[in-house]
Formats: sequence, structure tokens, C-alpha cells
Amino acid sequence: MVTDENELLKPAEVAAMLHVANVTLSRWRQNNTGPKYLRISYNRVLYRATDVNKWLSGKGM
Repeated sequence: MVTDENELLKPAEVAAMLHVANVTLSRWRQNNTGPKYLRISYNRVLYRATDVNKWLSGKGM
């Protein structure tokens, strides 16, 4: 889990934290099954640490 709840994370950082490939994280975004994310622009996505932690908690991890 991330300790700084206000931190914004890049997809590569989240993928590494969750031990999944970047493409898996991208697929989760397409299917709305992964952590909530912010679409900053057409090709820029960020994740709030709070949302990643909340998603992990809901998965029992």
C-alpha cells in the first residue's frame, strides 16, 4: 500500500505495485474493473493513492 494518500501515481507505478503488466492495468481501465483513475488528457492517466488503496482493501489484499 501507498503511505502518502494524496500522491498521484503513474500507471507504471501502479502496475509495479500490483505486480501486473501495464497492459493488464490498461485492460482493467477499459473494463472498469481496476482502481479508479483520472484521465488527465487523451493519453495521460493518473491514479490517486487513496483509490488504489481502497481498491486493494476491497480485494482483501
